[in-house]
Amino acid sequence: MLPPTGPKKQTQSNPILSAVGGFRKGQNEQKNECFLENDTAGRYSANCVLLKLIGLLNFSKEMKMMRMKKLWCTLVLVLLVAEAAPVAELATKKALILEVSKQIAAVSGQFARKNQWNVVIAIVDDGGHLVYFERMDGVQTGSVQVAIRKAQTAAAFKRPTRLFEEAVAQAGIDALPKILGQ
Repeated sequence: MLPPTGPKKQTQSNPILSAVGGFRKGQNEQKNECFLENDTAGRYSANCVLLKLIGLLNFSKEMKMMRMKKLWCTLVLVLLVAEAAPVAELATKKALILEVSKQIAAVSGQFARKNQWNVVIAIVDDGGHLVYFERMDGVQTGSVQVAIRKAQTAAAFKRPTRLFEEAVAQAGIDALPKILGQ
């Protein structure tokens, strides 16, 4: 006679089934078994869990009341902890997008052409990363890196670079640590 093929039987000793609530020994043996239906990960089928829950109905009235009290106490405790726990919110901030950067560059370019200046326009985000770059014809090549670094400095120190220029013009290079907050 060939051994029966099919799903493996899991019995009372399984810790996952014990966590759901064990069966009382000595009752119908079919209720003490659950089947793994081709599940290699060790997950139990809905039938197994249903059988387990039906087995809970066989407990005495006192046992049921104790379990219900524990369940309600646990539920109330979870709800109280959830209410008391502070909810951290992420800060939201506005971000500079490419379309707005292009509009800023267009207005800046019009102002420079009106004054007959050949300039480099570098626009960076709040982290100092280049978002938009424009170089007018006839600009000296050294102005490219200067414009990018100037925009990055303004973003890093959160103030216009003109303040640095004015402080150095008035008090010399020794005024820079005071402006930088050092």
